[in-house]
Amino acid sequence: MSLRDRDPASHAASPAGSLPGARARLRQLSAQLLRLAHQPEDREAMAGAAAVVRILTADGQRLGITALHELAQWLERLLLCLHRRELRCDAGLTMLLIDCLGHLGELLDLAAVPDSHPGDAVAAQGRRLLARLQSLCGEVPTPSTPELTPRAAWQVEARHWHLSLRFGGPLRTPDDDPLQLLARLETVGEVRAVEVLPDALPRAIDCDPQHCHLGFEIAFVGPGPTLPTLLGAHAQPLLLAPRCALGDYVSLLRQRPEEPARLGKLLQSCGSLTRLELGYALAALAHPPQRPRPVG
Repeated sequence: MSLRDRDPASHAASPAGSLPGARARLRQLSAQLLRLAHQPEDREAMAGAAAVVRILTADGQRLGITALHELAQWLERLLLCLHRRELRCDAGLTMLLIDCLGHLGELLDLAAVPDSHPGDAVAAQGRRLLARLQSLCGEVPTPSTPELTPRAAWQVEARHWHLSLRFGGPLRTPDDDPLQLLARLETVGEVRAVEVLPDALPRAIDCDPQHCHLGFEIAFVGPGPTLPTLLGAHAQPLLLAPRCALGDYVSLLRQRPEEPARLGKLLQSCGSLTRLELGYALAALAHPPQRPRPVG
């Protein structure tokens, strides 16, 4: 059976632009869930996510995407349980929310292709998520065991180097200038994306022209191990390899002084993290793994 299983009447009744509208709502849901991943007690984010999912439920029905309609229906129930404090937003539940977000995106991608059929893996994942949502909403069980360690070991999708750069101390020579540094990077490889962080800028009257108060997040394709030799003496780099473990990005978000959710969005803008990878990373920060207590 096709994913977009519908009768002719429902097909004719579907308003034009419903699929783009559903995608826009999925982006809204992503923003709310990323906020919730970083702040698990944010009841405003829970309510906002539930409101978006309620419309997605109608989208699934209107578009004839049964799997999306059913999953969104139970996802809304779960979010309302969270909002009513019938459930606690622990690490395992946060991961479930992000997994549901990814699956809804897969269903919309399939729906955009005429006569598309979900593969066995997609269908099985949908059944697992639906069963988990139904179980949580039906019984309100004790919080699940976090699964952060396996996810932290996952490889990210990005196939480029990521350079997170801050500066300390005065820029004594022209070679220390950040613009010169970016130019040098272009001589050995390709700078795919640059995001600038002005968070450390002082008031104009306190600015020191000999210091760089800006931070940089850089996606780079080229010989990454040679980058430290190109940086000025006062550069404070963090260099992440292509396809590195997600836990490396969790460490980056933890070490840098900027607010993790905001910095994470810049990593996403660079193409270094996907939306789901960022969600998992923020959840790992909000729910750090507990060290086992010593025996005795």
